[in-house]
Amino acid sequence: MIRSSRGRTALSWSLVLLQFTLLGLLLWQSSLAALSWPALSLMAAGASLGGWAIRAMRPGRFNIRPDIKPGAAMVSHAPYAVIRHPMYSAFLLVCAGLVLAPFSLAKLCLWLLLLVVLMFKSVYEESLLKAHFPNYAAYRQRTWRFIPYFF
Repeated sequence: MIRSSRGRTALSWSLVLLQFTLLGLLLWQSSLAALSWPALSLMAAGASLGGWAIRAMRPGRFNIRPDIKPGAAMVSHAPYAVIRHPMYSAFLLVCAGLVLAPFSLAKLCLWLLLLVVLMFKSVYEESLLKAHFPNYAAYRQRTWRFIPYFF
């Protein structure tokens, strides 16, 4: 585990950069004119989930980096009662819609790489949360990482 705050900050920013680089590549290869109802439905579901998660967390406490902000409080209600990382789930849903606009194998590979990045980011974030919040381990056992009742 990375012990220095400088190392943690570099890792956090690297993960965010990877995440948004993959989003940029998906956008670059997508055509908004080719958005189908399934694509729009995935994107709307992702936007709704993301909005719900931000509302539950309260605006101003949102952090794009996996680091814990000073004075942070553990959120375990609303979508966080079932999913530990609803913002990552929302991001994946929106990007899944982009994969369908129009579909290509290259965009599917980018989405799968994004999934790997977000899985790594969530594992890193959970190690920080577990160290910061004594009740995080119990919360982790009763919730799902990204998809309720599946994963």
